[in-house]
Amino acid sequence: MPPAPTRGLPALFHRPLGIALVTAGLIAGTGIAVGGAGLLAMKAGTAAQAADACARLTEDATVRLGDQLGVADPVLDALRAHAAQPMPSPEEDARILVALARGRGGLSQAYIGGADGSFRVVWRDDDLTWHYQRLAAPGAGPRAALGLRLSNDQPPVAEPVTPEQQSYDPRGRPWFLAAVGARGRAWSPPYLFARSHQPGVTCSEPVAGGMVVGVDFDFTSLGRVLARLDGEDAGTVVFTAAREILAASHPPAGEFTKVPHADDLEAGPAREFFATLGRLPEPGQPAGKLTFQGVQGPVVAAVSACAVPDGPVWYVGRAMLRDQLAAAGDRARLWALVAGAVALLPGLGAAFLYARVLARARAAAAQATFRAEAAEEKARKLGQYQVVRKLGQGGMGEVYLARHAMMRRPSVVKVMRTGMGPEDVQRFEREVQLSCQLSHPNTVTIFDYGRSADGAFYYAMEYLEGLDLDSLVERHGAQPAARVIHLLAQACGSLAEAHEMNLVHRDIKPANIMLCRRGGESDVVKVLDFGLVKSLERDRPGITSADVITGTPEFMAPEVISQSPDADGRLDLYALACVGFFLLTGKLVFPRQSTMEVLLAHRDEPPPRPSALRPEVPADLERVLLKALSKDPRDRQEDMNAFRAELLSCADAHRWSDADARTWWVEHPLPAVAVASSAQQSTLMFDSIERAPTDSSPR
Repeated sequence: MPPAPTRGLPALFHRPLGIALVTAGLIAGTGIAVGGAGLLAMKAGTAAQAADACARLTEDATVRLGDQLGVADPVLDALRAHAAQPMPSPEEDARILVALARGRGGLSQAYIGGADGSFRVVWRDDDLTWHYQRLAAPGAGPRAALGLRLSNDQPPVAEPVTPEQQSYDPRGRPWFLAAVGARGRAWSPPYLFARSHQPGVTCSEPVAGGMVVGVDFDFTSLGRVLARLDGEDAGTVVFTAAREILAASHPPAGEFTKVPHADDLEAGPAREFFATLGRLPEPGQPAGKLTFQGVQGPVVAAVSACAVPDGPVWYVGRAMLRDQLAAAGDRARLWALVAGAVALLPGLGAAFLYARVLARARAAAAQATFRAEAAEEKARKLGQYQVVRKLGQGGMGEVYLARHAMMRRPSVVKVMRTGMGPEDVQRFEREVQLSCQLSHPNTVTIFDYGRSADGAFYYAMEYLEGLDLDSLVERHGAQPAARVIHLLAQACGSLAEAHEMNLVHRDIKPANIMLCRRGGESDVVKVLDFGLVKSLERDRPGITSADVITGTPEFMAPEVISQSPDADGRLDLYALACVGFFLLTGKLVFPRQSTMEVLLAHRDEPPPRPSALRPEVPADLERVLLKALSKDPRDRQEDMNAFRAELLSCADAHRWSDADARTWWVEHPLPAVAVASSAQQSTLMFDSIERAPTDSSPR
């Protein structure tokens, strides 16, 4: 029935004038709301554009750096040809070497070192002044040395050679040793130059007669190249994978006593950049984007890989104030606000013109609204659970955030998709019932299940905030051995309970193990997605009702692939060992191109040693994991309890303390998007039933 007629002040809105006022107000409010939402969206888009712009500028700087380093090849070729010629006069020698090095940007020195210790070099003080020195081979008497200064294309002027310079012997320097050791063109590791005491690197190459030619790229020279790309509020830095800093557009004051490192930086944007920096990109990949709150405001940053020709991989990092890039967007938002206000005026006038029509339609609209609200209220209740919002949609149903009507406890409710066949419904319901038998604190808890008013099957489970182990490694890299033992031991407890009840999980992988903070404790593991759980008393663990292999190929035991009828809980043990390998190394046990290659590798190939990928992996932990990765289940640990006991017998067991865990969570707070993603992941149970036959994702 429609609502009863109203009296008093509400009756005003039954009249055309009242309707006009209400409609005008709605149009104005809608315009303001839409305009505000548009401005917020534009602001978010502008922030995203700022991040994209910073990434493009970083990639441009990487290309510029590669161009500067690429001059090493032609200069070394010319030096090699010059070294093969008879020794010219000092003036002629200086003229030729300066001509080779001039205009090369980041290049600061070029030289020829002899096997007898002789040395010829040119270096630049600035763009106009060059210096030349020739040192004879050291002998019993005083060493012959000559110095020249060349400026503005004027005739060379003699200048003294200091005693320190006279004692220089190229044969003991890193650039000479690197070329001789490589027997070809080589890049030295970063080191301090003997003359300038600047950090830098050298590209050198041995030539006939035992000589070595080389060119230097120092901190200041490369910094000049980067400074041309930066403004006052931006900074670019070049660094190695070990975080050694090779160049900066805004160099620090003072002299260098060693090659600078990110750990040596004082508090400020540069240190914040390296603290925020995670996994480094590979050469050829797009620049990785970063955001953080700097001292002067929000900062957008990016990092890009630069593959040095015939040399190592360096990285270019760039940080800019977000507002510097977003200024144009702020102006656009202001004009959008003005345009929206102007466009709102005709709508207000139209509201009064249509007021009488709206008044006549009010009764029908009220009746429709009444029916819609009733239907919505019915749809938003599932048994004792009040739906808050939709989180996502899986292969077999929809996922909602909900609260229990009485206890007000946040929960996650999944409703089975309509149109499923009777067999699917029975299988879905039976597997929920099997999972409800599990009560271990490291297993995700199912609170309730039943049918809604319209007959749809649903179940409710605990709401988790955290991140899965896949995201943990993706964002923070390989984990320390002590923490890996701590996490695996908890997962063992969850699976041990399931195995004791003759239930096998069959889809253990990093994405199905959540890491949470629960009840004041940090690093609490929750095993998720018992969607492939099977009872050993009724089912063959490797086969579904459709006789297809189920699970995730990258974490699948050999006996599952072979469809052995004797497969038992040790297939979960194998998969959990694969997870441990992934946590320790950041790599899959068998990374392959296709699903079939992955399956065949798990069935036939011996697993690699984790220490081959990460040397610091303890030997005792490696032995435990490799035993669990045995092809024959009989060669693995007897069960999950035995696996857990061997893990806890390792030397690093119990070294990951509660204090370590609390500190880690404080230093690595979860972003809002991670919480939402984790909440959805924790509820997508049973979806793997449908995707298992074709799932080739390692995640």
